[in-house]
Amino acid sequence: MSNTTTVAKFREKLSNWLDSAKDEAVFINRGEERFALMNEDIYRDLQQKVSDLQSSLIAILADSKNSTQSDFSDILSRMDKFKRNKA
Repeated sequence: MSNTTTVAKFREKLSNWLDSAKDEAVFINRGEERFALMNEDIYRDLQQKVSDLQSSLIAILADSKNSTQSDFSDILSRMDKFKRNKA
């Protein structure tokens, strides 16, 4: 599970939190707001994965307009590669 801290505690041990953010996101609570601190490479990778998933979904939906109901299982099988792996 990711780390969680408050702004005051975050300021006290900034270097420790930055080191921790190399491996996983650090969540910082500031009143009702919540912020995430994460490694830029991990963030960019996440952005790329979201973009790839959006592109795949758009392509599948466009293809499904020309498909019949019997092709639905084929569409689902193509989406299987994006299923989340259980740890």
